[in-house]
Amino acid sequence: MNVNMRLSCMIAVALVAAPLGKSADMAKGMFHGSMVSWEGSLTKGVLLARNSAGTVEGCGYDSLSYLELSRRRITIAKLEPGDPLEILTDHKPGSRDCYIRMLQVIPPGRLPAG
Repeated sequence: MNVNMRLSCMIAVALVAAPLGKSADMAKGMFHGSMVSWEGSLTKGVLLARNSAGTVEGCGYDSLSYLELSRRRITIAKLEPGDPLEILTDHKPGSRDCYIRMLQVIPPGRLPAG
């Protein structure tokens, strides 16, 4: 096999494998799950959470997303892995990407609806 053919095969494998590591977007509406991690800054980035089926899903946030813990507005940095979350998701106008409108950390002992 020549060098050009090998390079073409390596590129094809990389393109096929790249999406496999990406998390799925949360569906529009209510999401219940637990916090996994976040990446970005305090004012813009992506939150990753695990749903009840064990799948990790992602959704974007920005400075207009309302994040709440104990009835107080917080930044994304206050969230910890494993925190039980209830998230209202949407899509920004003109975009198909998931967007967090509101996120609430569910207090211990309170089961999320649905």
